[in-house]
Amino acid sequence: MGSPIAFESRRQELVALNCPSTDQDVTDSFITLVDPTPAPPSSSSSSPREPCPLSSFKGLMVEYLTEGVIAVVLGDALYLHGAILPTNMGWVPPSDSSTEGSTVDNLLDWVAKINSFSRNEALAFANYASSYTTTQMDSQWAVVGGYDHPQPGSKLLQYGMGWLPGPENKVNPSAIYANYITNSGPTPSQTPAPSPDVSPRSASAPVPTTADVSEWLKQSGVRRVIVGHQPRGDCPLILSQEGGVQVYSIDTSYAVNAWWQEGQGSIDHEVRLKELSDEASTGQAEAQPSTKWAVHPLASAASKHPLLKHLTAPPPDSTRGSVVVEVFLSVPPQVLGGEEGETRDYTHSSLHLSGTLSDGSSYDFTLPPAPSEIRYVGKQTPQGWYVKAANVRSIGDAEGHEGEVGEVGEGGGGGGGGGKYLLTLYEGYTFKNRLVREEDMESEFR
Repeated sequence: MGSPIAFESRRQELVALNCPSTDQDVTDSFITLVDPTPAPPSSSSSSPREPCPLSSFKGLMVEYLTEGVIAVVLGDALYLHGAILPTNMGWVPPSDSSTEGSTVDNLLDWVAKINSFSRNEALAFANYASSYTTTQMDSQWAVVGGYDHPQPGSKLLQYGMGWLPGPENKVNPSAIYANYITNSGPTPSQTPAPSPDVSPRSASAPVPTTADVSEWLKQSGVRRVIVGHQPRGDCPLILSQEGGVQVYSIDTSYAVNAWWQEGQGSIDHEVRLKELSDEASTGQAEAQPSTKWAVHPLASAASKHPLLKHLTAPPPDSTRGSVVVEVFLSVPPQVLGGEEGETRDYTHSSLHLSGTLSDGSSYDFTLPPAPSEIRYVGKQTPQGWYVKAANVRSIGDAEGHEGEVGEVGEGGGGGGGGGKYLLTLYEGYTFKNRLVREEDMESEFR
């Protein structure tokens, strides 16, 4: 999933570690990381380290899984991989084959229970997987799937899947494999679920949280949900949800698929032009077949732009390119604490986003605590374009504006003293970008 060069990257890593790097060595290195048997004790002698330290990494991924969590609440923000939707809200997988799982009424209780479930499954794998594979190699979870398989750790494996095994093709109520955009996953109303093999040019539409989900989150002091899981282009996608909850979807794994409207963006040389219709797959946008869109090869242009010389060229097969994203959540002390039973004040946090887009331009802005103060960012135009960022500045404008931050909701809506808004149209894993001046934004919503 999104790792087309994983094996070749591991080969390069093995070479850097002075380890053998044949195809079999690469395969064995992955197996070593998930080997649940303990690693040999390190030597206490003063002799130099072994030329290849791979044996000391034995079981490292297993250790990571036992210490990792599925969800965490920091201040007024919930961090998790996928999404909280009506289909998975509060659901905890079964603890044994005789149950069908349970639903928890409170978000914080759900976080505790889902993380406990994850740890117990990871520990089961660590403690019993070796003996299971030795005695029952003819019965592997990967062949049949499901929550009721006896293989240690199999329930956690199933929780990471989008669908349940069986001819009904039922959606798995997982918060890991769930999303807020329909471009490659089922919405709550789709039954049976579509095939996971969705065309990369398929329609993209938001999956809004219901009022019940928003209320469930806010009862535990959460009004921001920060997720990854699905590609969002070269900039985080912000979605304003019903009930005042905001979703921040941050995944740049296909950032190289960002196309810029011709004549926009920072780099005007060495671009590839492509004819793309402006007609959205939803049928909402007006068709303009003659519009040209360009991919900006930031890696090759970096050496020609002094402001980009700090960027190194990504691997040729990289789908991320040279994109940079930073999300900084500021949480005042009153959000973090409080005696038991006290209502938490979650109205004063702020979120700051900054980064470099695929064309080399930059953005730098802060979202205020109250959703009512945000005019454009996080909203979708009637034509299907998402407003993703404010205060966007091209390479030529960056000098002299360093440190300048656009505060969305103030100064007329977040232009930040000359910056523009970034609007993106999603068509599967292809992303069309264009910049709009603040004074023109109102017309985008007509």
